[in-house]
Order: sequence, then C-alpha cells, then structure tokens
Amino acid sequence: MRHHLRFLTLCTIAALTAGCSDTNEPSSVSPQSSQALVGGTAEACAQIGDRVWLDEDCDGIQDKDDTGFTEPGVEGVTVELRTCAGALVSTTTTDATGFYLFDNIEDTVDYRVCFILPSGFNFAPANQGGVEGEDSDAGADGCSSCISVDGCKPIRYVDAGLCEKKEEPCASIGDRVWLDENCDGIQDKDDTGYTEPGVADVTVNLYTCAGAFVATTTTDATGFYLFSDVDDTIDYKVCFELPDGFVFSPKDQGGNDGEDSDVGADGCTDCFEVGDCEDVRDIDAGLCKKEEEGEGCTPGFWKNHYSHWAATPYSPDQVFDSVFDCDLFGDDTTLGEAVHVEWTHNVLAFHAVAALLNASHPGVDFGHDESWVQDQVCDGNKDALADANEQGCPLSGGNTTGDGDKASQQ
Repeated sequence: MRHHLRFLTLCTIAALTAGCSDTNEPSSVSPQSSQALVGGTAEACAQIGDRVWLDEDCDGIQDKDDTGFTEPGVEGVTVELRTCAGALVSTTTTDATGFYLFDNIEDTVDYRVCFILPSGFNFAPANQGGVEGEDSDAGADGCSSCISVDGCKPIRYVDAGLCEKKEEPCASIGDRVWLDENCDGIQDKDDTGYTEPGVADVTVNLYTCAGAFVATTTTDATGFYLFSDVDDTIDYKVCFELPDGFVFSPKDQGGNDGEDSDVGADGCTDCFEVGDCEDVRDIDAGLCKKEEEGEGCTPGFWKNHYSHWAATPYSPDQVFDSVFDCDLFGDDTTLGEAVHVEWTHNVLAFHAVAALLNASHPGVDFGHDESWVQDQVCDGNKDALADANEQGCPLSGGNTTGDGDKASQQ
C-alpha cells in the first residue's frame, strides 16, 4: 500500500509537468507547452508590421484604387522595433514593395516602431484621413506612438509615408533703381562709388516668364532691392512700377550689364535664367526726371487774339529782328506781320512770335523763358518752337489756326 501511495503522489506531481494517464502513460501535451505551463516564457507569437510608401502628394494617406495601392512602396528603409521605454528589440528593412514585418514578438510588452528616414525625404503628415490602415503613423521623430500587443493577434497597420524633400530655394535676384540725372542709361560712378543717387520706395515685382506673379518688394533708402530664396529652376523677369514724374532711362547702354538700365518702356526686363543657387545682382532700372509738360498757345491763337498781347511786354508793331536780336528778315517786319507771314521765313517766324508771347504771358505756364525762345529762333530750331507752342492754350479762345483779320482782333 505504501508503494502504491508513493506512485500516486509521483504521478500527481508528474501530471503537473508531463501528465499521467490511467495507464501511467504520458499525455499528448507537447514538451514546449508543458514547459510554458511550468513557469517558462510562452512562445512569442505576435506580429507588427506593414508598409513604407512614397507619398507622392504628401497628404499622409496611401492612395489606392480597385487594384490596390497606387503610390509605390519604398525598398530598403531601415525599421526598428523598440519598447516604449526605448530599448531596441529588433531591426529589419523594407522589401521591394515597401513591406516589413517583426515576427514572433512577446505579447507582454508595449512597443514603438521607428523608421530611419532615408536621405532626400521627409515624413508625411501623421494620422490623416481617419483610416488606420491607410495613414502614416510615423511622427516627426520617425516613431509611432506606443502599441499594445493583444495576445497573438497580428498588428499589420503601422505605416510610414515618405515625401520627397524639395530643394530649398537658394538663388537671389536684385540690384538698384537710380536717378539717371543725365538720362544716358548708365549709372555714373567714380572711385568712391555711384555718383547718381538711388531712388527709394520704388515698387519692384518679380514674375515668371509665363507671367505668374512671384513676389514684390520696394527699394531701400539707397535704391537697392532684393528677392532672396528664389527657385533657380524657373526663368524670371523683373518689373518696376514707374513713380510719378519720371520716365525710364534708355535700355542696355554702355556695354556693362552691371551699370546699365535693363528696363524697357513697359517697366519690365527681358526674361533671364537663374543658375544653380546663383546671386543675380545686376538687374537695374534708371529713372529720368520727366520734363514738365507746360502750356502753349499756337501761332493761330496769337494772330487771332491780339487782345491777349496786352499782358506781355510786346506789341504787334515792334520790329521782329530788333526783338530777337538776329537778322531773320533783314528789314522792318514787325511781330504782328511776322505772325501772319506764310512766305520766305514761313514756320520759323510764325512760331517765333507765338513762343515769345507764350514765354512772357503770365497766364501761360510755358516751361521756357524768353532767352530760350531767342536762342531757338536765332539757331533756326523751328521744330522745338512748334512743339512748345502746341501743348494746350489756357487763355480764353483756346488754340486756333484761324486766319482772323488783324484789325478786327485788336
């Protein structure tokens, strides 16, 4: 009996380890399972994995259609499995289709998956779109949030989207707007630098050659402007907004691109290329002061409105050659006669009298004085006189080319 009891006790103990049958044979429980039941570690059976993909539109969502993913996987990306405390558990790389897998994982530990960012990429925005199997789970540090493993249930949705890193714009475009005092289209300078001053607060706009607006700025106190961080893969033109009272200088004068004006009549440069991270610092605009547009009554007005002569120091009976101090007629032809003549001295004398009266009349803003008129007459410059006389008459009666009778107009 004692031997029988001893056998039962041993069998009971054995049942806890390998199992006993009524026939004293071992049960069908495997040795591995039995080891786990005795207090060893259970067989690691969980899985974590999924995909690294090229997020072509960088929206953080894996685009797909009826055939599956339409954005390609990225091969050869290093992926680390770490505990939430940061300890490295395992490392793998993505396959040719971007998939990776950590197999046979302990299900009693919480994990993070960390993706090593390849050169030339940024991580896509995380947790977009609301579908766990289609978003990116990698944060700015490349790691997912902590993941709890539930038994042997596989976790196959820990993804990372990669956006191609765009090259940072590195070129610049700029230079100067200056007051071209002699309006020759060239920035005058001496050993100390520019001698013609810059023009402040001029609006400068940058456009692509296709006409798309890129940026705007204004010139500083010394006339300089700059567009920085410019994309060097695009061709550009620079357009300057003309301030009141100015016209643009002649374009491309002098043969030195750093000292000329690059602007056409429309205020814009020609299209130009920007080299790799190039600093284009020779796009200039010269401004010439616009000549004030004055007023001027025509010879026709003055010969038909003798009453307006009274406001000037001149009268119709003064001798033309004596007044202008040059022998145009060589006789005693008067101003009144000269403004009517249509023979011999013709247009010159005709406009000479009108210009003299315009320059001396207090009600006409002619823009020239009497000495200027005298010089033009004696030099025979009838075109300059004609242009000045046709700017618009402010006096009553307006401009006229009529042939009114001298006596009736007195």
